[in-house]
Amino acid sequence: MVRDFASAYTAGDLGKLDQLFAGSSSRHPGLKGMRERMQGSQMRYLELADVRWEMADSSAIGYANYRETFVPQGERKAITRSGNLRWVIEMNGSEALIAGFRVQ
Repeated sequence: MVRDFASAYTAGDLGKLDQLFAGSSSRHPGLKGMRERMQGSQMRYLELADVRWEMADSSAIGYANYRETFVPQGERKAITRSGNLRWVIEMNGSEALIAGFRVQ
């Protein structure tokens, strides 16, 4: 799940990103900036580190440190940001989907 999330972001593939979420990823406010950078950059990369999970009865909560690097359209200089990501993963039948997402 985490690898697929980073891969979709790096590829700029909003369709693939949406498939990882319960409902559309556009309804998660924490993703707004990332979605805008996916659409408005010519290159992007997402590195995740220190991924850890807390298991609950019907869900799992994942935490990771991230470093995001992107080059806005028409620019030459890359911008790098870092912080923490949090996912809430829930099962939908036999499929694990992201039900919640936050960038800190």
